[in-house]
Amino acid sequence: MRNNGTVSDRRNYRTRIGGPGVSACGYFDSFKGPAMIAKVWTLRHSFLYALALVTMLGLNVCMGVASYWRFLDTDLPIRVDYQHAQFLSQEAHSRDDAEKFAIASAAPNATVFRYMEYCVLRSKVGTVQKAWIDGVVYQTPTMHTLAVEGCYRRSFAETVPPLPGHLINLSVKVVFENNPLRSIELVNPSIPILVRR
Repeated sequence: MRNNGTVSDRRNYRTRIGGPGVSACGYFDSFKGPAMIAKVWTLRHSFLYALALVTMLGLNVCMGVASYWRFLDTDLPIRVDYQHAQFLSQEAHSRDDAEKFAIASAAPNATVFRYMEYCVLRSKVGTVQKAWIDGVVYQTPTMHTLAVEGCYRRSFAETVPPLPGHLINLSVKVVFENNPLRSIELVNPSIPILVRR
């Protein structure tokens, strides 16, 4: 008579060959059930949701900063309180000095001065652009300057161009890069002078 084995042997056999604990391919059933698929699907979508949320937050921050730079960050870092309307023959330290030293004409290549009172509201590097104008624009080399926070009374030296007989005006503009998206300009009133023959 053929021995079919004990009950325990038969259970072990079913477990090894494809019983309730093992799939036909040899993997545990818990790895292929709908619950596991749903769990993986949920985890994947949670990651995608978190990634999308972080991306949206980053975009909102970038748009907010760009909007501030473009539309709100428009204040000049310098406030000009006074500029004398004429050139001076020598340096001045007050408005009274400027009145005493004011001149209407100068020799070619002479050194003259323009007197200003201004306050730097926040330290900033600016690009100074100057030009002498008499119908034709004579551009001078640009220069960079660091405006340091504080209030000042200063005389700036200028060299009269060799244009005898010409009434010329000095135009001075300072360009500040407020942020990567916006630059602003400080344009000073032009100052006239007659170049003597």
